[in-house]
Amino acid sequence: MKDQIDYLIRGQQDNGSFPGEKETEAVFSTALVLSCLNGLVGNAEVKGIKKRAADFLLSQKDNQWLFSDNVGVNFLVFSALLEYNPEIIDGSALAKILMILTSAEAKEGGPYYSSVQKQDAEVDLGVNIAVAYFLSLQSVDLLELDRLIETAIESNNFESRLFASCQPVIYFISKFYKGDKKGELIVSALEEKEKAKNNFDILFINFALDNLCREESAVVQAAPEDPEEIRMMRMVLETAEKRFFSLTGELKNFAMREIQRTISGNGNKQMPLMAYFFKKALGKRGMRISDGTIARMGLANIFFWTAFIIYDDFWDEDEAADPKILPAANLYARHYADFFSSLLPEKIGFRAFFHKLMDGLDEANTWETTHCRAKIEGSMFFVPGKLPCYGDYEFKFRPASGHILGPVALLVSLGYGLDSAETRNLISYFRNYLIAMQINDDAHDWEEDLRRGHLSTVVVMLLEDYLEKYPAAEEMNIDEKLQELKELFWFKTVARAAETAIRHADKSRLALKSMTVLEDIRPLDKFIIITENVAKKALAEQKKTKDFLAVYAG
Repeated sequence: MKDQIDYLIRGQQDNGSFPGEKETEAVFSTALVLSCLNGLVGNAEVKGIKKRAADFLLSQKDNQWLFSDNVGVNFLVFSALLEYNPEIIDGSALAKILMILTSAEAKEGGPYYSSVQKQDAEVDLGVNIAVAYFLSLQSVDLLELDRLIETAIESNNFESRLFASCQPVIYFISKFYKGDKKGELIVSALEEKEKAKNNFDILFINFALDNLCREESAVVQAAPEDPEEIRMMRMVLETAEKRFFSLTGELKNFAMREIQRTISGNGNKQMPLMAYFFKKALGKRGMRISDGTIARMGLANIFFWTAFIIYDDFWDEDEAADPKILPAANLYARHYADFFSSLLPEKIGFRAFFHKLMDGLDEANTWETTHCRAKIEGSMFFVPGKLPCYGDYEFKFRPASGHILGPVALLVSLGYGLDSAETRNLISYFRNYLIAMQINDDAHDWEEDLRRGHLSTVVVMLLEDYLEKYPAAEEMNIDEKLQELKELFWFKTVARAAETAIRHADKSRLALKSMTVLEDIRPLDKFIIITENVAKKALAEQKKTKDFLAVYAG
């Protein structure tokens, strides 16, 4: 690979371009090189090549974001720039790109003609692969383009007038193709490797094989995990098996199945391993806490969450709620109640703390099921005369408050009282990031919640924004109003929700940094980062959407 990189360094012109007989060919060659190098982190030399190439490409566009009369060249440039720096293609640019794409349609949804002027009505494989790759970066998949690509793989025919050889065609397919003909594509790539005649073709086919083989191995072998996390997870599951040992029949099967389902759905592992992450944050002090204690706390926490998930389906009157697993939920609830009630000596007061926390949880669930439901008839939503007030969002923390029990118990066992500043800060850390996490979830699920008549935090925000526009509204047909509601959500409500989540994430981090008992806050701070990144992404998407609509609509 080093030989090819050295070749590129020598070949780059002073203006950042790579050679071509015509100016448009220089744009084409430079886009190809930048696309290849975007997959490399690289050293200072590689970074320099990429920056100079990107700067050159940006200097070649016109006001409509056209670099060439050839559709394929344009979309190669768009993809290369988007991969190099996603912020380059903002909403305004994306709207103009969509106009270019629409003007080149052979039919709606593709395939696409080679020329933006439609003077050349040819439908070229390479051009459509360039378009398909750019769309894949936007998470868009078009059936007609998939068919075109799979036909090429089946026939082993990758000829294109856009590219001088088959190697770059295979390379671009390898960057996004997810179909079931990947094995055939690998065979074709290996055959084309033998035919490569220059450094560019060698570079393309090497990258293609790297892409394809990496994807294949990823299916077989998961990414490496922290060995300690794996060990602790195994201990949690072994502890569960011991707890269920005396059970028989379907209850035992349901009980084990549901906790495994919860664990598999919690990718960041905070449900089964929060006590473990807290132990890591304690540093040397945490070494006094046994693995067995951490495993038992992990099991109690996963029981808490699994019971909560099952009960929540019934509170929400979800069609997926399954009465057969209610006994398993009751089993989980009995277990974590017994565990935390008897975990520490009575004089410490943790048992009373636990029951007060659970009383608050039940109070919050009662308030939500009583005050946060609206009447629904089909697609008709009846606007309540008074919307629920979430205030400081305490009632969004309480249903998840059992999540704090393991870490609080560990902190108390180290000698910190329930009323100490350390414990108060620990609870504030959890309260605020859990509130932020719930608001993010509500923002994601607002349409589903609205259709079910659930007045979530974000549905309430949306309805408040809607009532500013229609103050006398008493009902609305969701189907008829959906497009308007989506625009209102993206132009106004989502910013309010995301900013609220970010404020609570900030409060969570402030509380975490105030804890002097912790030696390393990173094992806990990562959950704040995950939460605030979701909100920040929503704000970025809102800006991009507003820019896009402003240009495309006007």
